[in-house]
Amino acid sequence: MAGFEQVPEDELAQRWELAERVVSELRRAGLPSSLFGRGEPSIGAVVAVDSGIDTLGGVWVDWRVGADLSAVIHEAVLSRRSDEPALQHFGNITQNMARAIAAILRSAGLRADTGSNEESPNSVSVEN
Repeated sequence: MAGFEQVPEDELAQRWELAERVVSELRRAGLPSSLFGRGEPSIGAVVAVDSGIDTLGGVWVDWRVGADLSAVIHEAVLSRRSDEPALQHFGNITQNMARAIAAILRSAGLRADTGSNEESPNSVSVEN
């Protein structure tokens, strides 16, 4: 098995610049937004940089729901309660917010799309 391959430092720096622009554009639109791993609250649009050279490498945005709904979801998953109505509600929220985020970023001149990540279909991928 090959090790994790990262993009060159200059490309990684470009990804971080793009991530900062994404946060800025989403905040301009009125959405709470933060960079993942920077000690900021992770609620609303959370922008992450993946340094990988693979197809999942790049800039990604995920919608994080509030603490109360997150706690209900967490408990339902741990208890294997797939019939919990909050699970469907959560899915609807993340799907619709992903579509809205992608539309906002496209309006700002970026390339943004959902569904690129099979493991996280409501993640938004962003490129310049």
